[in-house]
Amino acid sequence: ARVAQHRDRRRAGLRLAGIRDFMRGVSTLTPGELRILFEEVGEEAVLTGAERRIASRIFEFSSTRAAEVMTPRLDIRSADRRASREALAEVIRASRHTRIPISDGTIDQILGFVNAKEYLLNPGASLDELLKPVLIVPETKRVNEIFHEIQRRRLGMVVVVDEYGHTVGIITKEDLVEEIVGEIYDEY
Repeated sequence: ARVAQHRDRRRAGLRLAGIRDFMRGVSTLTPGELRILFEEVGEEAVLTGAERRIASRIFEFSSTRAAEVMTPRLDIRSADRRASREALAEVIRASRHTRIPISDGTIDQILGFVNAKEYLLNPGASLDELLKPVLIVPETKRVNEIFHEIQRRRLGMVVVVDEYGHTVGIITKEDLVEEIVGEIYDEY
């Protein structure tokens, strides 16, 4: 481990100095090299405490799994697709969430989600018209992969499932951002 740290420190220094790693043809820093650079910069008090915490969370982000950041099944407030408009409006008011998962009879069959504000401001629109897609992922999937996928597909909610396909939780974009910057006020 010491040899690897020394190698990473040496290579990071060379790269910072503008010297490419000509042996491997790589011009980007590895996670190990970045971690060492942030530690050294932090020791020199170039970064604030908050910046160091964010940097540390970024490094942890790539090893964090969906199950570690999700809102668990028991805390999910959802509505059935056959619920009346009044019943869904009551779920929205009672939960105070901005996104409400919509299921087909059971929480294990989440079809998508509705944006609460959009739903309440468009009384003439059907639920099907306002239903937004979700990404379904296993609970073992890494959050950095989920983050890239929801950015690429412009999704607002992820349904986390176990090995049998049962819903175990949900994740929002805000949940993933909070993993890096810390708690922000929003909910699913």
